[in-house]
Amino acid sequence: MQQSSNNPITAVCVVADPSKCPVAYELLLKSSDKKDDCDLWKDGVFKSKVSRYLCFSRTGQNKDGPKEVLVDLSIQNDKEVPPAGFQLIDKTLDTREKATNKKHISVRMLPINATTSAISDIILLSRSKRAPTGYTAAGDLNGFVLCFKMSKLTVTEPQPSAAKTGDTIDEPKSVPASTATHSTNSAVTKSSTGPSPMFDIPFLLNTKFADETSFKNMKTVPKVSYKSLADIENEYAYVFNLESSTISQTRM
Repeated sequence: MQQSSNNPITAVCVVADPSKCPVAYELLLKSSDKKDDCDLWKDGVFKSKVSRYLCFSRTGQNKDGPKEVLVDLSIQNDKEVPPAGFQLIDKTLDTREKATNKKHISVRMLPINATTSAISDIILLSRSKRAPTGYTAAGDLNGFVLCFKMSKLTVTEPQPSAAKTGDTIDEPKSVPASTATHSTNSAVTKSSTGPSPMFDIPFLLNTKFADETSFKNMKTVPKVSYKSLADIENEYAYVFNLESSTISQTRM
């Protein structure tokens, strides 16, 4: 068997005239195992004037590469509906006639960024009924066994470039936790019209709880007494008159 490419297949079609196979497409003219003619319409008893040949392409759909790739193949009887997500190849590309007889080929395409693997090769077998190693049999098609090969997609990640030649990208430096906390709170409390009354007030954990040993030395968990909403309001009520006055003065 001829060695195949691992590039993903981007298009599949059927033609009536093998000489009309599109440019950059591969024509399945002979079977891979016996080198028989791969006419998908021919009758085993009577010589038919109708012929059909399968073609596929691995070329990109635009200058930036393929947008969609082939991920699955399916074969159905004439009156069966293709599986969900599959597209039926029902017309020849060159003459717009019925593509195949008795059985149909359906393909499933996906965006290249939506899959990690795709079909990279398609072959037809005329003698063997078992797919070669590395291939999967899709089914029988007018006496031929249609097989396909899956391959992993290789994605090239874009390399970051410096703004100017010779520029280097500095790695982020670690910042002490206390400094980072202070900076964050300062940024949050800063007013667009001036410094906030809360500016430069550090929000730190009570030193009583900063050391893990203080928790380990606790023999019993302090009992928290139940307080109603009225009890809490009476004990901790605060009107914030001074703070409100200070904020009003800074905005004048």
